[in-house]
Order: sequence, then structure tokens, then C-alpha cells
Amino acid sequence: MVFLSVVSSTCLAGEIEEIRYRGKLYKVYVVKLREANLQMVWKDEDGEPISSFDRLRDIQRSRKRELTFAMNGGIFNPQLQPVGLYIEKGKTMRPLNLKDGSGNFFLKPNGVFYIDEDDKAGIVTSDKFEQVTAGKEIRYAQQSGPQLLINGKVHSAFTEGSVNQTIRNGVGVIDENTVVFAISETRVNLYEFASMFREKYNCKDALYLDGAISEIYGKADANRTFRNRFSAMVIDTEPLTTDPTSIVSAIVRDDEPIIGKPAVYSTSLPMEDYVWNVHTTEEVKGPERFWSLYLLSNKELRLACAAGGDGSAKGLVVIDGVEKSPIADNGKGVFYITKDGKGGVGSLTQYKADFADTSVIRHAFQSGSMLISGGEVVYKGNESSRFTGVGFSAKDNSLVFISAGGRGEMELTAFAQLFKAKGCEEAMLLNSGANALMLIRGVVSDLNQKVDGRIPVLLSAYKKK
Repeated sequence: MVFLSVVSSTCLAGEIEEIRYRGKLYKVYVVKLREANLQMVWKDEDGEPISSFDRLRDIQRSRKRELTFAMNGGIFNPQLQPVGLYIEKGKTMRPLNLKDGSGNFFLKPNGVFYIDEDDKAGIVTSDKFEQVTAGKEIRYAQQSGPQLLINGKVHSAFTEGSVNQTIRNGVGVIDENTVVFAISETRVNLYEFASMFREKYNCKDALYLDGAISEIYGKADANRTFRNRFSAMVIDTEPLTTDPTSIVSAIVRDDEPIIGKPAVYSTSLPMEDYVWNVHTTEEVKGPERFWSLYLLSNKELRLACAAGGDGSAKGLVVIDGVEKSPIADNGKGVFYITKDGKGGVGSLTQYKADFADTSVIRHAFQSGSMLISGGEVVYKGNESSRFTGVGFSAKDNSLVFISAGGRGEMELTAFAQLFKAKGCEEAMLLNSGANALMLIRGVVSDLNQKVDGRIPVLLSAYKKK
């Protein structure tokens, strides 16, 4: 019962909870990865270790972000370098360390906590990390040691009742989307620290991060001074403001949800890395069936979205080279993918000029108004709602998808600015209001909305094998 009540209280970012286990006090932060902006950070823009919660907080504020959670990561050397593997934003900054030595880090087996590109978390013993993650794109990883729990069992070197007690912090995986960070407020030994993760949170795997110097930061610590210095840190953030126009400066990363009002989700998908499919609702026997097909699919679905407006003026729809619906001269934008795998977004006028020979088109559909053209915002108006849209960046041949307003509304002009901030030369609206539905890595922009039966076009992207 304790496990269920703790996990269900993870709705708000930065909510640090105090719990007791075997008479000892802990502070814990349970987080759903797809509802958070969890990251690992080490260095600043000048390549120097950020080193403290105080500097970390200042840096986030300069980016119009509020630091809502922070905890020091794995064991590090006097130069503030992680002793073991460290991956940040997909870049390996320190190599896997399988050497022998003294101290907690080398109490084998040690382990690696990681988050992959699909926001799935795991902890694995260091010697099996490369095997377990083969073929996956790892966004973040931190090696430390010892591993506290290994497939539900406490590390064999730990002794119940040990007098080796100190402040400790660590991380456990509840399920692939839910992790718990914990720090003891009183001295504990490794056996009871590991047992806490297993008995309180039903973790099968947990990893020791560090000892006496460890600290945790939550929303209540916004004005507190911290003095300890660290290497890599785990953080969660949210926008400082809920003003829709301020979201533009906050959306700086692909694939990471920005939680606020409105909520914003984005992803940038290189054309050549994905298989693109277009369906009509009629072909998949209704939109409700469409979503269930994606959720149950064994393919690596990265994105699914509804498009084509509300169906009142469907316009052009081409699927697998077959024209399902002719062009409607209503001035809307066009999304297209050619038979040789090139894609883009453009105005109806530009589409007609570029593709006089439509036999080269594999998929295409008309949808909402053009938002960006030639790299500049072209939509002028003050309409406010929930929106989904798509843009094209020629620089890296990528399609950029953004969903905004899941927990509030934003102005369409501000929504267009998001695509400009992402470097899109062209962008168009896909849908608005109740039809503005997009699924990115399993995250639906508004879980309370159902797909409207009038939606004519459904778009998906699967990762190529």
C-alpha cells in the first residue's frame, strides 16, 4: 500500500516527499519520465563543470527555466570528472570504466543508470551495459557503484546490520517510465538503503550514486544556499512563466516535453531515418482504432498525429501514389513525401509549381494555414487554442513536429514562433482544438481528448530497422 500511495503522488514537478523506512528518514523524488524534463548535466557553455546547485539554478534562470529538482550523480574524481561512463544528450563524455580498484565505485558489480531515446529508463550492471543497450540510442547515462539491487536481489557484499553508516543517495527503476531518486536524511548502511528501494518502491534494480556530500534540491529550495561541489547532476526543470510567448525562448531541445501552461511537446525527425505512413480514417476503420493500432504495434513508433483539419474541406490526399482526394483551392499548406524519400512542407501555390508532375509524389495532404514561409512567420492573427503543426528544416533534412496547449491554450502566432525557433524554413498547421492530437514517443498531447471522427488524415513515423 505504501508503494501505491507514493507512486500516485508524482503529479507535480519538484515535489520532494519525506518517508520513513525502518525508522530512518529519506527524501524521495518519484518521476514519470514522459511527464518531466529530466536531464543529466555536467558542464556549462564554456566547458567548465557547473559544480553546484547554486550555479545550476542561476544557469536555468538565465534560460527562463525554473530548477524544480536536482541531485548529484555518480562518483567523481578531484577534477570533478565522472569516474565512469557519462553520456549527455547522446554524446559520450566519459568512457565505460570496467577497471578494478578500491572504494564504493569499484565494489563490483557496479552499474549504469540510463535513459534511452524513447524515455525508457534502466539500470544494468556495467559489464552488461553495452550488450543490453546494443541498437538503442542512449540519451543520458551515468555509471556509479555499487549497484544496490540486481534483478530484485540486494548486492551480495552488503551486510544487514552493518555499522558502516553514512548519508547516501541513489536511484531506482520502478518501471521503464518511472524512476525514484532518494537520499537518506540520517545515516544508513548499504543493505538498508538497497532494501528501501525494493520494499518501498518495488524496484528490481537500483544504483548507489554517492555518499556523505550528497544533496537534493526541490522547489522549496529556490532561495536556499548550497555549498557542496559535484560533477554530473540529474535535474528537472519547467518554464519560469506560463505566458505562451515566453515558451519560444524555453523550447531549446528536441524530444523533451516542456511542462507548463500550455504544455509543449516537440520532436525533430530526420527524413532518412524513418518510414512515413499516411492513412485515412476510413482505411483504418475510424480514428479510435487508429490510436489503438499504434499503441499495440511492435514497430518502433516515434510519432503519430491527426491532420487535414476537421474534414469539412478535405483537400488533397495522396497515399502510396494514389490520389484519394483532389486539390481544394483554399490556400492551405501541403505536406508531401516523394517516392525517392524527400519530404517537405509548403504553400499550395508552391506545391503546384514544384510538382507539375505529380507521379513523383508518394504521400501528400492539404491541411491548415501556413505558419512559416521562407523562415519568417506568415500567419497573422490572434486565434488561441490547442495546436499541432509540422515544419521542415532543410539544414538537416528533418521534419519538426510540435504539439502545444495540452494543459492550456496559446496564440497561433506564438505557436508559429516555435517553428522559427527550431530553424524551420516552412511550417504549417495540422489541427487545432479537440482535433489537435499528436503522439510523440508514446506521449499524447492531451490524454483527455478523443480523436474526432471527422479527421481525414492520419500520419505516422516508424524508426527504420
